[in-house]
Amino acid sequence: MTGFAKWRLALLALACTAAAAAAPANFGALGAGERQALADAQVLWPRLPPEERTRLLEQARHWLSLDAAGRTRLQQQLAQWNDLPAPERAARRARFAQWRVLTADEQARLRAAATRLAALPPVQQAALRARFAALPPGERERWQLGPDLAPQMAAMRPLFDMLPAAEQAALLAAVRALPAETRAALARLAPGLTPSRAQALRRELLAAPANGRAAIVDRWAAAG
Repeated sequence: MTGFAKWRLALLALACTAAAAAAPANFGALGAGERQALADAQVLWPRLPPEERTRLLEQARHWLSLDAAGRTRLQQQLAQWNDLPAPERAARRARFAQWRVLTADEQARLRAAATRLAALPPVQQAALRARFAALPPGERERWQLGPDLAPQMAAMRPLFDMLPAAEQAALLAAVRALPAETRAALARLAPGLTPSRAQALRRELLAAPANGRAAIVDRWAAAG
């Protein structure tokens, strides 16, 4: 990956934050400071979804790590967040959710790209940001899927066409979970599919267990 393409990843990484390890379901297993910070959530804690517990624990740990000045700044940032328009808050939450599903390797590559971007002269950074902002919305959205999946999504578009949003999310998760070589084979196969064949393959993939999807792609690729 050369030129502007490598910086698209860095520009996306700057909008994301790394995820911490999953929070325990047992409230008593938390540290004393964490339990104090999360006291209001104690009763509901065991029934919260794992991702919600993790999010709350990340916030508590961050708060506990701050000094008085840092907590004041965080409160100011929270006020600024609350002042954002609802669509902007939703967009930022979506970017964070997309970051969390990336592999550790992808996150590390994005952090490295962000570090390289930050080392560039301000004028060059601004130029790269402007070029990224000028990309078609669909291409910008594809790059939010991460460095492994994003380059393949244009080729896989026939599998996602005319698909309801809920099913798109399920198919995207299925494709992301495929082995890298299988995903590459699917990207080579998809552009040549007619709408009816794309629909048939899509149905097979969504109906199959995760460990059976690679064989489905292999069979379709062999059939041509």
